[in-house]
Amino acid sequence: MMTRLVIGALLLGVLTLAGCSESNAVKKETPTTALAVNYDADYVDNPQLTSDRTLHKVDEEARSELGLTRIVQAVETQQVQQIGPMKVTFHNLKQLYVEPAYSMIDYFHVLTERENFDLIKTFVTIENTGNKKVHFSPISEAFTSDQKWNWQQEVYLDNLNADYEPGDIKTGNIGFVLDEKSRPTALTIRTSDVFDATKSSIAQGQSLSLSYE
Repeated sequence: MMTRLVIGALLLGVLTLAGCSESNAVKKETPTTALAVNYDADYVDNPQLTSDRTLHKVDEEARSELGLTRIVQAVETQQVQQIGPMKVTFHNLKQLYVEPAYSMIDYFHVLTERENFDLIKTFVTIENTGNKKVHFSPISEAFTSDQKWNWQQEVYLDNLNADYEPGDIKTGNIGFVLDEKSRPTALTIRTSDVFDATKSSIAQGQSLSLSYE
């Protein structure tokens, strides 16, 4: 919990939705087979959840010492958003059914009282394309048509809220616990602003919507 509070201090700033322009346009591309396989090649599996990286179709599942993960719905995509110097690529959208191992239940009790639950998540690649060190987080808040989350409710904590040196690339998951029996058709994510070394905002946070359709 302390980690989440410390992270919050770095997300201060006005978060304003802006119209699309050349500097913050969303670009959607059809993923190739190579992309679907390789975008997470360098990612180190999350220590809280059984990896879903090999799961792409409904009802595929994986088990590990961390528990069970099963696909409820999924789509491969490639949506790219430029936010100032930060290039953010969203590679997929998945709804997972999760049965955590007994040893992990306390971790998830911060987020839900249920022992088994669904979550909605996406995998991202973040690159600092500029020539200066900045601070950025790909998630400030997120919502579906009937549920809303803030950054404190994010599941994976993959250290994407971080300082980025010029040329730095980070990859990881962003996910949120869904209400019981929820089956959303889309997820909208709002990023933080981009902050320079003096903690001044140099680019406003933006929104992007990912859909299963």
